[in-house]
Amino acid sequence: MTADGVGFVYLYKDDGPVPKDKKDGAKNFSASVSSCAVADDGTAVIGLEDGTVLFKKPNENEVKPISELVPFRLTQRVRAVSIDPSGRFVAALGERQSGSCLRPAIGGQSVRLWDLKHPNFPDVPRSSTCFPWSPIVALGMPKQNDDQSWVLPLYEKGSNSTGDSKFPSSRTYPCEACSRPNESPEAVAKRMEEKAKPYNPQLMDSDHIKALYGIEIRQ
Repeated sequence: MTADGVGFVYLYKDDGPVPKDKKDGAKNFSASVSSCAVADDGTAVIGLEDGTVLFKKPNENEVKPISELVPFRLTQRVRAVSIDPSGRFVAALGERQSGSCLRPAIGGQSVRLWDLKHPNFPDVPRSSTCFPWSPIVALGMPKQNDDQSWVLPLYEKGSNSTGDSKFPSSRTYPCEACSRPNESPEAVAKRMEEKAKPYNPQLMDSDHIKALYGIEIRQ
């Protein structure tokens, strides 16, 4: 469903095997579709049962994963996906997991948020978090606050503000690393450093990051 409330229904027609010369480089994804969303510009986002999140831009033939890197994927079935109307920010919500929700012993639901238009690293999530307690049942579209910061609406299972348990309650999750209008990646990094100073962060070198997360950073 788009921002103006228009819904689309996509019908799948099986015409048999696709000839090799007609596949246009499309990859074979064997897992079933568990969720999908379409932006106003036609960008489509698809969540799969195995935790993979795919996307397809309107002027491209290939459907491809947002991130090929395993640490940035969801480890459980994709419960919901959403995308902002411009086709820039994509959010994905995983089903509840008993452990390894950002930390080995923590259970909960993982949320990832990517910037498809990031100039350098569109495959690296701008935000990655875990919600260990309140069950999240749905995602809203990423949107901007009055101060131009980006937030993600979350819908939790339980009573809403009126006490009606038939409808989920809602709150917003801020995406601190999502760039604001005309904000460069360097400016985002500087803003994040200033925001982290009260917590006395410790700088990790590339060897520590590789040992902890399995990610090698190359200059």
